[in-house]
Amino acid sequence: MGEINLLPEELKPKSSYIKLSSFLKKFALLGVIILLFFLSASLGVGIFLDKRISVSLKNQESLKNKIKALEKTEQRIVLVKDRLEKIKSLKSKSNANDELDRLNVLSKLFPEGTNVKEVNINVDELSISVLADNLDDIALYLANVITSKEFNKVILKSLEFNLKEGYSVKLVFP
Repeated sequence: MGEINLLPEELKPKSSYIKLSSFLKKFALLGVIILLFFLSASLGVGIFLDKRISVSLKNQESLKNKIKALEKTEQRIVLVKDRLEKIKSLKSKSNANDELDRLNVLSKLFPEGTNVKEVNINVDELSISVLADNLDDIALYLANVITSKEFNKVILKSLEFNLKEGYSVKLVFP
């Protein structure tokens, strides 16, 4: 059966308008499809780049930690090298060997729990600072030094207490 149209013929759109309308619908549909394609591609690229950035940041943190560890190692090596140079210069002096022998004797007198804070070796004098967590270790160290009979004279320069380090005693052996 034929189509029934209740609109008058003059209100019917021209065929060129109908063709233009059909073309615009197809063009709009194609535009939406292309837009969705580019949006999904952009989203995929964004996710890919986000993953790459997160991996790069993890690698960067790992490298920073390695650099810090290497810096600490380098500092230790420089300190050891400096100490070796000082020891060589001390051994080259005539009285230095005597002072080093005295230091060797002192090192055997340390009780467990004591640590050397500082050692100064001059031509005619040896001074040493020792750290301990409690006063009993300091007292034992002083008793060991006095009872060893290795030193004619011992001068107590300082006895200090610090919450961070504990007890510190500085002795001078002229």
